Amino acid sequence: MDETSKKSPSKKKKKKGKAPVYLYPLIAGLLILLIGVGVYFYLQWQSGQEEDLSSKPIRILMLGNDYMVTNDIPDMLRQLFKDDTGTRKLEIVSIAIPDSKYDLGMHLASDGFKKLSGKENEWDFVILQDGPEQILEHPYVVLTNIRKIKEAVESPRTRFVLLMPWAKPGEKTRQAVLSAVSRRIARNLSLRVAPAGDIFFELNAAYPDLLLYLDDNRLANINGAWVATAALYNVLRGEQPGPEKLAVTYRYGTESRSAITIPDEDLPDICRLIGAQVEMKNRGYRLGLRPARRESVGIMSKVKMQADSADKNSKGSD
Repeated sequence: MDETSKKSPSKKKKKKGKAPVYLYPLIAGLLILLIGVGVYFYLQWQSGQEEDLSSKPIRILMLGNDYMVTNDIPDMLRQLFKDDTGTRKLEIVSIAIPDSKYDLGMHLASDGFKKLSGKENEWDFVILQDGPEQILEHPYVVLTNIRKIKEAVESPRTRFVLLMPWAKPGEKTRQAVLSAVSRRIARNLSLRVAPAGDIFFELNAAYPDLLLYLDDNRLANINGAWVATAALYNVLRGEQPGPEKLAVTYRYGTESRSAITIPDEDLPDICRLIGAQVEMKNRGYRLGLRPARRESVGIMSKVKMQADSADKNSKGSD
């Protein structure tokens, strides 16, 4: 057989047709349009949520023991929020038992907490404080108790804040461990942190003559309670206010006097130190009473990135 006979007649392969050049840009355009519409409706919904919240009181629940009740940190927080919530009223409910052994597990089992928990209460913030011994010796128990408290509160809008306690003066290593464990618990449970203990030790290093403890070197004096309250206020407000917004006073006859004994010239730097510690210990978390505007900006940036990527892909296909 000659060569021509060996070759069987081959079928001509059909060439695959190319997609029209306008198809990929069209798909990219539709994708951008759909994302844009989705973002628009999300922002409208978010705006509506904020308008609804603006007519409701700011509700804060505080759970703690003698670290919180000494010098009445809840009342100090009320003072700091006075004249600072716009048209919204402020409601602070605290269950702070003057007993060092009263922990969050006992709060969880108490009738008082059971009445205050539940979705119908709609807390904006729940502030949690446990003693340093409990956090250091039984961190898993603390974590479990906080998780159960979160489940009991139920409201999706509630944000939880852990008030970090403080070690005794000079116990720098103990405070470092207390800080690390507190922040680990906070990360695991998506809590904000008011790092009062860390701030105590920062202030002791910068202002050695500044007294923050009572004579027992365990509980805070009026200055220490103010520092803890200022840390909470920074977390709840999402800003670093100056001394004028952090003033705590008492009435003396017809006069209004400062409750703290910190020198006026030191207050601006101390306020900045408190704000810097709060910001550093809450990186990646949104602070403040309302959803941050930068979150909306972040969404729009993401849309732009997706649009640019789709556009590049369409050009590459062409």
